[in-house]
Amino acid sequence: MKKYECMVIVDPDKEKETKEDKIQHLKEIIEKNGTIEKIDDWGIRKLAYNIKKKAQGHYFVIQFTSSPKMIDELKKHLNIESDYLRYLIIRR
Repeated sequence: MKKYECMVIVDPDKEKETKEDKIQHLKEIIEKNGTIEKIDDWGIRKLAYNIKKKAQGHYFVIQFTSSPKMIDELKKHLNIESDYLRYLIIRR
């Protein structure tokens, strides 16, 4: 098991419940094969440049431990969903 950090930028125009559902779904994917250490909600921040015609994004940072194989499943989910503007997964 290795330690990872995932930063996700969610569409800020979505309702609060929708954003929470998106993060809850990410938690479920991670908890299948790992453990979540911490989730930080950074709130809505201005983007450096427009992404999908959005000037702002809602930032979430998830710190977790998992096997490297689970990262591919997480990336696959993040690429499919259109409500995620950007994401970055790094190994700590």
